Amino acid sequence: TFDYRRSRLDDAADRVIIEVSGDGGGSWNTLADFRGPDNDTDYLTASYDISSFIGPNTRIRFISNSYLGKQDDVFFDNVQITCTP
Repeated sequence: TFDYRRSRLDDAADRVIIEVSGDGGGSWNTLADFRGPDNDTDYLTASYDISSFIGPNTRIRFISNSYLGKQDDVFFDNVQITCTP
């Protein structure tokens, strides 16, 4: 679960991708793809079930592509990973 806000994403090529890996980064699966053109006036909440990837080598990454410019922003806050045994 996390909150996010997109600001000044003016092109469809502007994007930030969130990925999860269950094998320490050997392979990655896309959870979310935040792309333009878009702007959010307030933070929005997103939640994903990653239980099929949970293990001792679980990794999560937030990555952008080379088209994301200096004025293009995606903000993330309140990132939480909750595990129920």
